[in-house]
This record gives sequence, C-alpha cells and structure tokens, in this order.
Amino acid sequence: MTTFQILPKAKGAFNTTTANVMPLQQVETPFYAKAVKSKLRLSEQAKAKIGIFDEAEYVAPICNEVTSEYGFWGNLCKWSLKNDVINKQQINDFISSPINSQQDDKALVLINDVMGSINKTAQSCLKRSATIFSDIEINEVLAQWFKVDDSEWGMNVSFFQQGEFGNDCDENGESNDGMAIRLASDCFVGTLSFDIDNGNPKISNTLYNMLTDLASLAYKASTFEMIEHYGVIAWDLADFGEDVITDFAKEITQENFDEFSKIMESSEYNEIKDEVSKLAPKAMAKYGLDFHDELPLRSLQEYLDATKCLSLYVRKIPKNNSSITTLFAAYIQEIKCHLRHVKWYISEREQKKLNSIVMVIQRVIDNYDASAEGDNNAWINGSNISLYESNFISFGTSTEDYFLDNMQDNNQCTGELACLKLNLHSEHDYEPLLKNICLINTALIALAQIINQN
Repeated sequence: MTTFQILPKAKGAFNTTTANVMPLQQVETPFYAKAVKSKLRLSEQAKAKIGIFDEAEYVAPICNEVTSEYGFWGNLCKWSLKNDVINKQQINDFISSPINSQQDDKALVLINDVMGSINKTAQSCLKRSATIFSDIEINEVLAQWFKVDDSEWGMNVSFFQQGEFGNDCDENGESNDGMAIRLASDCFVGTLSFDIDNGNPKISNTLYNMLTDLASLAYKASTFEMIEHYGVIAWDLADFGEDVITDFAKEITQENFDEFSKIMESSEYNEIKDEVSKLAPKAMAKYGLDFHDELPLRSLQEYLDATKCLSLYVRKIPKNNSSITTLFAAYIQEIKCHLRHVKWYISEREQKKLNSIVMVIQRVIDNYDASAEGDNNAWINGSNISLYESNFISFGTSTEDYFLDNMQDNNQCTGELACLKLNLHSEHDYEPLLKNICLINTALIALAQIINQN
C-alpha cells in the first residue's frame, strides 16, 4: 500500500504545499526502459507483408491480436524510415534473419535504435525547459513531484511487450495491451498542491483557473474537475441518478451553502431533513422520500463543497475555442489588473510574487509549441484510462485528499496503468508534445516555488 503525504503548509497569503504519492514502479532510466526481447515467430506470409518497403505502395498491416506481433514491427519499421531513425538495410537484416534467437537479436537492435532516438529528443526537451526557467531555483521538496529518484518529471517513455493497459483497442484498432512505445506515468496518482485560498478572492480565482489550465496542457487534471467528472465522493448518491446534484445545486448555492453546512451539524436526521426541505424545497420534494438517513445529504454537502459551491471554482475567461496564447495572455492581463486595483489589500511581497507569476506565464506563451495541438495525433491514448486521470494538481482541501485516496485505491484494485502511445500511423512529429509537457511541468514547479516564498 503506498502512502499519501501532505507536507505542512507554509505561512503567507499564497502558500504552497506539496503532496507526493510514491511510485509503484521504479524506472531504471529517465525516459526509456530496456527493450523487451520478443519471440516473433514470423511466418513467411508475415515477413512478406513487412518486407514491402516501397513507400508509395506500402500499407501497414492492422493488428488486432496481441499475439500477432508482425503488425507492430511492420508499423515501427515504416515509422522509423519516415523519421530517419533506422535505414532499409537494418530492416532487411531484421526481416531476412532466421526465426530463432538471431531474429530476436535483430529486433532488439532495431527497437534500441528507435528508443535511443526518442530518448535523445526527450533529453533535449528537458534541457530546453530547464534553460527557459534557469533563473528560478527549485528546492528539493517541490522537485520531488517532478523527479523521483533518477526518473524526471514523473513520466517515462518505454517499450513494452505487453502491460496492464486494458484490453480495448486504440483509434487504429490495435489492442491497448499489445506491443507499443508508451509515454506512461511513474505512479498511479501523483499530486502537486497549491494552497491559494487565503488571499484576495479575485486573485485566488485567477490563480486557480490558470493553474488548472496549465496542468491540463501537461496531461494533468485539477482535482476539483475530476471530482465533478467522476463524483467519486458521492457514493451515497449513486442510486439517485446524475440529476440529483444538479437539482440540489439550483437551490443550494455559494450564497447559502454555509447555512446548509450548519444544518448538517445536527445529529437528528428528521431535523436535518426538515431544515434542508426549507432550503431546497423542490429538490427535497423530488428526492427526499427516498432518503432514509442523512448519508446522501452528507455526500451532497461534500460534493457541493468541492465543486459547485467552491468560491475558487468560477471560470471567467472562456476556455473553449481559445488558443493557448490568447488564454494565458488573458490571465496575464487579469493579474496586472489585480496589481493595479487591489494594491491596498496585498503586501509588497505579494505584489512581487504576482509579477514573478506573470513572468513565468509569459515564458510559457513564448515557448509553447502550438504544432502539438489541433489534428496532431502523434501520440494517442493507449490505455482504458487516460494519463489525465493519474496526475493531479490540488488545492489542499480535505475533500480532495479523500478523492485522491479513493482514486489511488481504485487504480490499485484495477491494476491498470495510464499512458499515451506513440502513433506509428501518424504523419506528425512526435517531439512537440514532449517539448510542451517538459515546459509546462517546469512552469508548474516554478510557480509553486514562487508562491511558496515567504
């Protein structure tokens, strides 16, 4: 059983703590594991399919069976040729080798060459992001979220023969559990926590939205958004359908949530039910007869507290249809507006922090590779669960801790890992995504470092 630890909060208007779930797997090298020898046992027919390397005619075979490995090797050869990773002579040596250990050795050489090329690119992306934020010194406590032992940024690019990625198929019709090159998370649940709700509410809201959007760019989620998506804390409401929370949220809002919470302090269920009926008459008329104790209402209280009635959980800047540059330029303008209009509420030290935050976001805008967006499908989801579901930023509330514990237990029970998979059918460059994830992860750590300053 892994442990979930939240470190003590620092003093100050905008404090930061870190929460770190220790990895369930250790990775030997930062970006790729050793290649796995595959007992190919290719038939002559399969060899013939792979052996056609006229780029104008070659159509990569689609493989739906994990045991039919020639599909992966054929696609890998074609992708490697297109990306100048290996040459035709290497492929011919691989195809023409006998069906024995010699063919395994040729396969090992081929995959090592591919992984070596990807590793070189990933290391370059890491160095680039470190250079961009070289003037911000990261302390060891914060760095642990993005470096576990010798593995950097909580990710690794690995080659697996097969793994616990679910038995569904990806968008190319290939099994998630088959052979693939994957960008995976080192641990089931890893979190970075920002305590930002002690300062000016408008500033806290801006920081909340900004951090949430930054995290999503690096395939991380805001814990609050995941709670709203999955409703993990609302087990006692599961029998009442999806509308129960929406119906109660129409009547129990941020304005009267404190009154609702005070009602829930009573130990008498009948008294709780009567008072809540006054506060939310329509919702209680619809669901109240099916509530046989206070547990559904307590779950409702926790859920609303974490999402609908959270003062931070307000989006002012439209996210849809906004480019990254436009979105984060708007955040910069909001922070500058706060600096102009709320100076009498915040100290000179907090003003300095906000100016430093603007600097970090501006560097993200200047260095973000937009070519990774849109129809770029160089990396696709390669698991039944997404990478987004395994890495979080949170805001240090007890409700989030409860959610993360549930998420950790659930992932341990299913035993599935989340990953992105290198799309060997794609015509797009695989580097921009690695570049952006390194950039955003480093930016998040830089922001944590700034906010944590006393």
